[in-house]
Amino acid sequence: TENEFLCYTVTYKQTEKNGEKNMGKVKQSLEDLTKEMLVDFGMPTHLKGYRYLCVAIATAAKKRNILNVKVKDLYTQLAETYADTISNVEAAIRQAIDETWALDDTGTLAMYFGYGNDTETRPENEAFIVFVADRVQMIRRFQ
Repeated sequence: TENEFLCYTVTYKQTEKNGEKNMGKVKQSLEDLTKEMLVDFGMPTHLKGYRYLCVAIATAAKKRNILNVKVKDLYTQLAETYADTISNVEAAIRQAIDETWALDDTGTLAMYFGYGNDTETRPENEAFIVFVADRVQMIRRFQ
């Protein structure tokens, strides 16, 4: 169901203070939340684009205003980090999104991203990165 994407685990850590045991929430890192969300979407983790998306989305989620994220700058940063070309980074991300969209036979992703029953239309790379980064940022804020 479309609500399954909204359920993320909260980890608790047991601490001891003055002999008393406390259970406190541990915030998941942006990277962990990003990976969890992409896996929930059904994205194959063996794809190079998955790795690039994890870094790009976590980087975008660190920004205060996600709408100011320049995806071309993210591509450049990823290309330098992973010794790849900008066009290969962009293509790998596009392939990962395409494969994930193709694997979603229920249309849940289309509904989640606001495309209704149109399972043929998928978001552009930039829209996907910004949308997921916004969700990750929101989830992290409420942890």
